[in-house]
Amino acid sequence: MEHAEREASGSKAMEMDRQTTPADRLGELLNLNCTFWSSVEDTPWSRLAGIMLKRRGCRTGVPDLLDWHRGRRVGIVSKSLFGVVSAAQREVRLAMPRAEVEWWWWCRTATSALVTLHRARAPVGGWLPPLLEAWEEPVRDPDLTVWHPAVLR
Repeated sequence: MEHAEREASGSKAMEMDRQTTPADRLGELLNLNCTFWSSVEDTPWSRLAGIMLKRRGCRTGVPDLLDWHRGRRVGIVSKSLFGVVSAAQREVRLAMPRAEVEWWWWCRTATSALVTLHRARAPVGGWLPPLLEAWEEPVRDPDLTVWHPAVLR
């Protein structure tokens, strides 16, 4: 049990890093004259906070990063190498196109998130996307995931 708890906490720390790194980079790279973006937090810090979030209309499953640019809407879910898309995130993924959100992506690295925005034609000034390994490619359908070799071991 102790090993599993360490793995889970390490996975959460990895996920947090994958969420904060794109935020650092986006502030530098995106043209804020034609782009709005925000990270979203829907994880309560306590039971009372969870009750208050729900009463305010906050929904679970909302992507970690939302980006609007030139009429396009992009949602990015950040996960660690070991993370999986939750049932609530799957529901939101299916609901977002009804609101004309064209892009819902699951990304495992900051670079993957930036590549996603570049492919969505976000104004990522002067940044050229690198080639990604298969496991790092942004995933649109969580059922078609290519896992990192370390996860498969």
